[in-house]
Amino acid sequence: MSSNMEPNRLKNEILLNLETKEQELLSSWESDIKNDYKRHFIRLFSTINRHIPHVYQVKRVSIAENQESNLIVEDWDLSRLIRVWLISLISKDIGKEAYVSFIEDLFQYGDMQELIALYSALPILHYAESWKERCSEGIRNNIEGVQDAVALNNKYPFVHLNQNAWNQLILKSFFTQKDILKIYRWEDRMDDSLAHAVEDYIYERYAAKRAINPFLWVFVASRMNEKLLEVLKETFEEYTSELEKLCALFAIIDLPEDKVDDLFIREKEAIAQPITMESILKYKNK
Repeated sequence: MSSNMEPNRLKNEILLNLETKEQELLSSWESDIKNDYKRHFIRLFSTINRHIPHVYQVKRVSIAENQESNLIVEDWDLSRLIRVWLISLISKDIGKEAYVSFIEDLFQYGDMQELIALYSALPILHYAESWKERCSEGIRNNIEGVQDAVALNNKYPFVHLNQNAWNQLILKSFFTQKDILKIYRWEDRMDDSLAHAVEDYIYERYAAKRAINPFLWVFVASRMNEKLLEVLKETFEEYTSELEKLCALFAIIDLPEDKVDDLFIREKEAIAQPITMESILKYKNK
């Protein structure tokens, strides 16, 4: 999607959720930022709550996914969408040094809602390679809303993070009980280092007698061994939903039957769909 199309796409959705007075206000903001972002942006970005009535700020907004767009907008409040739209108005034409410096200052001094918007906007920030460390910092952040903005429905980590940083995102998402299905293309960056880290985490959870997220088994399917299989046997009955069972059975689907407990064979036969990644991914929007 071109640099002009993304702001227009966001603006159109915003205007649909506002009345005429607020629509005109946002149009004036757009002109102000385009004419002199240094003078106007921070004032507008940080005072949305004063200018947009609360009844509009808290509206929930989703935009149909568009493969040409870098943004996934799913169940955002309108104030978040407005802030991301304002960020999208800052032109690349000001030059890399000025642009990166200005956005870095926003990260440095932003409050929680501003940080959520900034991390949500990572996929549409210019000079994408400049934000890897900021993305990693967001993964380490302990504020739930910030974690969610980085990890969930955000294309930037998948596209730009190195494998180690990506592994940290996945592991942190398990630690904080995120919805794994909402991590953009989580299934496409599995490697041995991540599988090994997940295996260790399974053993830690098992030793501590804590529940084992069924999605963890998907990540160790490539390295199932007798020790992991024993843990799965002892914990499988904790999984009651079809999705949970699909994930657990996915880990053993390629094992020879003489290695698999009769319980697993019966459960595989009872599942009403193929035990595949495609079957698991179908649950994303359920």
